[in-house]
Amino acid sequence: MDDYVAVGNFPGLSEAQGAEAMLLAAGLSPRTRDEYATGLLWLYIPAMAGVRVEVPAEQEQEARDLLGTEVETGPPSAEDKEYARRAGRRRRIFGIVALFLVTPWFALLGIFLSRARSRSDD
Repeated sequence: MDDYVAVGNFPGLSEAQGAEAMLLAAGLSPRTRDEYATGLLWLYIPAMAGVRVEVPAEQEQEARDLLGTEVETGPPSAEDKEYARRAGRRRRIFGIVALFLVTPWFALLGIFLSRARSRSDD
């Protein structure tokens, strides 16, 4: 199995698929990371830091040249660390709020379905 390396993060699935098509046309072997998950759950794309396009490690430089992306070097800055910390906290809060908003609806649906089933058994 080849070792794949991310060569670009894109804000949407269509942009990532466009980059993948361009790399395919150049004769490379790209793949879009989490393509199906982002297609179904497109609201999660920002939480996933975009849609990643990956290529085998030996094709990385050629892919970066075609896409015009550069490798980030060095450790993350203090500003980047603070942003990542705040973003992680926002994601956790959003997940908890979403859980409390969605759970009652599933409970009501379960009650409704169990009553409908018991009525149909009579």
